[in-house]
Amino acid sequence: TVYKVHKALSLNDILTNVKGVDLLIIEGYSNEENYPCICVARKATGKGFKNEFKGYNAVASDYDKSELTDMGFTGVTLNINNINAVIDYINGL
Repeated sequence: TVYKVHKALSLNDILTNVKGVDLLIIEGYSNEENYPCICVARKATGKGFKNEFKGYNAVASDYDKSELTDMGFTGVTLNINNINAVIDYINGL
């Protein structure tokens, strides 16, 4: 089941009202609640990095590990083009 909501809700509102799911992926919230958080970014867009990697457990990107390390990220690096690796990581959370 896919739920799409097009209005501003707090993270707490979402977590309180969504029940009976095995996996919940929420986009666009800073990791203020200490939930697993993955940054997704592509070099071509130049978007995706907020708050200097604050709270991110992993980065799924086409940047290589050394580039991310140079930017200050020291967590798990996932190749955004290797969907199986990303899925395996999520399943392991």
